[in-house]
Amino acid sequence: MRTENSVIISSIKSKINEMSSLNKTLRAEVQALEGVVKRLNNELEVKTREVSELNQKLENVDQNQGSKSQQRPALDLTTKIDGMVKEIDRCIALLNN
Repeated sequence: MRTENSVIISSIKSKINEMSSLNKTLRAEVQALEGVVKRLNNELEVKTREVSELNQKLENVDQNQGSKSQQRPALDLTTKIDGMVKEIDRCIALLNN
């Protein structure tokens, strides 16, 4: 009976040592993974800021292009009106002669 108990106790001690060793290994893995998570979160923050800045720049470009496209038709109209005024002046000059 004592031999049987000794074998059981030895088996339990062995399993406890294995579990302790596995626990240490898993804790080291957890720490390593926590470091990776922190690094990735930092990278995510940086990329999020970059995307935000790029979106802001895109909005600025869109606004600038929008105002330029609104100015262009006005310039085209001004050019056309100037041409028409000159043509009218020529016609009036021809009528006066």
